[in-house]
Amino acid sequence: MKKLLLMAILLISIAGQAHSQAQEGAKLYLAVTYGSFFPSDNVTSQRFGSTWPMFGITYISPTKPHKWVPLGDVVWYNHSTGGSATLIPVTFGTGRAFGSGTLLQPYVAFRVGPYYGNVRAGSYGVDGAGVGFDANAAAGLIYQRRFYIEARYDYFTPIANTNFSGWSILGGIRVLDIDLK
Repeated sequence: MKKLLLMAILLISIAGQAHSQAQEGAKLYLAVTYGSFFPSDNVTSQRFGSTWPMFGITYISPTKPHKWVPLGDVVWYNHSTGGSATLIPVTFGTGRAFGSGTLLQPYVAFRVGPYYGNVRAGSYGVDGAGVGFDANAAAGLIYQRRFYIEARYDYFTPIANTNFSGWSILGGIRVLDIDLK
């Protein structure tokens, strides 16, 4: 019940952010993301691998420096070494760019949301699936308002008694601009 309530609150928040963006005549910029995830827990790294590929779709806002703007992403982490683990967080939050240059624009972002985790490592006695909570903080650079690189730390609540928190290095390219008017 708590997880359903959390998801309902997130959906209401997303709808509110989209409405406020539409009122301002904003655009929705979607980027495709690829990177590597590095679990910070040694046991998790040994069971599932120390470097995981990650793919995702990210909402970015490269044109509003000095304003906190809504951000969000959906990412897929998956790796199997001895066991397999899949994490799919859906996070929303806020970010702020610094400087108004069009060549390089540094930014910070903070996002939270639910994630689905599926863990299979029978030889270690770890087996389960469920929904948890993810919070992440990131710093990055946007290049020519189209490409970006980002370093971030994700805190995941444990699933199947496994700590999946860790660091990511990722990059992306803006592929779609949607006018919200």
